[in-house]
Amino acid sequence: PLSLRWLKWLCPLYYGMTMMALSEFSEIVDRFQDCEEEVSANGTVPVSNVTELMSKKCPGAVIQVTALRSQGVNENFFWWPAFSMCCIFFVGFRLLSVYILWRKSRFVH
Repeated sequence: PLSLRWLKWLCPLYYGMTMMALSEFSEIVDRFQDCEEEVSANGTVPVSNVTELMSKKCPGAVIQVTALRSQGVNENFFWWPAFSMCCIFFVGFRLLSVYILWRKSRFVH
């Protein structure tokens, strides 16, 4: 639902999936960008027809990049912001667990 979409920013799996997708499918993104350059190199093709022409010229790359975009992975992302967030979550959850254990240890006889 629309009201819960913000929760993805609080989930380490989102950032892990982004890093995995960027490293695993970098060849697909490169192929997509090469196809985009070939199609737009003509200069006579209107911007509205570039996507249609790309889907005819290299349909596999267009479909795969569209699938990545639907998962929230943009081909212009870098891996280091996602890695940084994973490190922040790791440290944050560890500190939270130490705090909870400290609080609970005060009541043990």
